[in-house]
Amino acid sequence: MFNSRVWWAKGYIYVILLLALYSPLFFLFNRVGINDTMKEVQYFSYIKTSLVQFHSLPYFLWKVPDLFLGYPALQTRNFIANPETTLFSPLTPLLAFLRWPVFIKLFLLVHLLIGVAGSFFLKKRLRWNDTQFRIFFISFFFSALILKKFSIV
Repeated sequence: MFNSRVWWAKGYIYVILLLALYSPLFFLFNRVGINDTMKEVQYFSYIKTSLVQFHSLPYFLWKVPDLFLGYPALQTRNFIANPETTLFSPLTPLLAFLRWPVFIKLFLLVHLLIGVAGSFFLKKRLRWNDTQFRIFFISFFFSALILKKFSIV
């Protein structure tokens, strides 16, 4: 049975608010993220090209556009060894079937849900009371840094 007081106390309402806040970004806009979006698009498109056209992992990036010369993973030509790339993510095979904006949205959504689940595990592990959990959840998931990561370009 739905008891709004319990849902507020346990922090479940914040999860609903979080999903309601981010859902327009995922469903109404074509682009997500602001900081390294161009770099990530370059990474994802290179991985997708390698997977779809050449049926192999990208070992290094052969031709770097001048726009991306400031990014270390592209400058060193050791693409596969750089932990900054998402090459070995379990979601990477989906990139072969999805367009990059859809993939980035799915990638961010999966990580957001993992973070929410991790917050509840952290609450249990550290034996936080409901107030401590709400303060942590609000200060992390509604912080300017996290909101900026998910904002539209």
